[in-house]
Amino acid sequence: MAMYNMSNRKSSLVAITALILIFLSPNIGADQDKTWGITALPALSYSLGTGLLGGLLINYYHFPDPKGESQKLDTINGKIIYTQKNQFKAAATSEWFFGDDDYNLSALVSFYNYPGTFYGIGPAASEDSGEEYTPIGFDLSCALKKAILPNLYLGPVYDFSYVEIQDIESGGLLEAGDINGAGGTRISGIGAQLTWDKRDSRSFSSKGLLIDLKTTIYRREIGSEEDFFQANFDYRQFLRIYKEQVLAWQYIMKISGGNVPFRNLPPLGNNSIMRGYADNRYLDKIFSGFQAEYRFPVIWRFCGAIFGSVGQVAPDLAGFSLTDLKLSGGSGLRFAVTQEPKTNIRIDYAFSREGSQLYITLGEAF
Repeated sequence: MAMYNMSNRKSSLVAITALILIFLSPNIGADQDKTWGITALPALSYSLGTGLLGGLLINYYHFPDPKGESQKLDTINGKIIYTQKNQFKAAATSEWFFGDDDYNLSALVSFYNYPGTFYGIGPAASEDSGEEYTPIGFDLSCALKKAILPNLYLGPVYDFSYVEIQDIESGGLLEAGDINGAGGTRISGIGAQLTWDKRDSRSFSSKGLLIDLKTTIYRREIGSEEDFFQANFDYRQFLRIYKEQVLAWQYIMKISGGNVPFRNLPPLGNNSIMRGYADNRYLDKIFSGFQAEYRFPVIWRFCGAIFGSVGQVAPDLAGFSLTDLKLSGGSGLRFAVTQEPKTNIRIDYAFSREGSQLYITLGEAF
């Protein structure tokens, strides 16, 4: 209990320090018409899984028509982080529209040497069974989509990942060799993505909806060491209930089949959904989760949020159990580093029955 209380005190101190640093961080540059801008912000947080975490968050946006109805931003988001436990990660995501918004190109690239914890597979994986390991790898994902109807985009996707697993904990499941991908793996997959985006803003939505369906097949014939498939369904809706108050909700279903490496199994627990659980706390071939968030103005560029999530993992659709649903919730504070388009620094403190987590990152959870 003393460790838990100390963790809470450190998290609170770090959150206050991060707020001060964010408040003092100006934009690096922006043109007078606010059609583009660059923001660099410090990242600072604390958790039992990482210890102290520090780094840099960088956001670039290009906004061709800030006064128009279209909110189709060109964006690049980057981050470099390093933790007290010698974890390192560098990642960048980008999204571009061209050809009068008829084409959409999105990409993600990341490098990491980021020790983590593997708790086992399945909804009953014990928190006490966690074993440390270190993945060192590179991820690449890209999609090129064309508008087939207004706001409806369809196109091919490609995913690639190479990871080596080192520093496996002695006597654990990973060392035994029964877990697929325990020694590292290379995956390569092609698929398709269909996206219908009717949100009023891509960076901070207050009305509209997003429906996204992505399927990917990983095969040895295209360079993968394992044969499997994945299908992801993402539904988000946003409702402005009064002035600047927004009610948002999201439903996610992720389905996998075949010889799925354990690091590619759908996870329950991250900074986007099921906040409050440790990263990748539960893994299995299927994940289903729902979350809702109430967002409201506080003062000046600050706004607040209250959120809750429910979710579960299972080996197949028949294996879903409603008797052991995972629940989490919490509250957070937002600071708008840019107003048009509105881009927030997000500070969330979330709880689950297994403890609490602090998140400090750029952009909304969904």
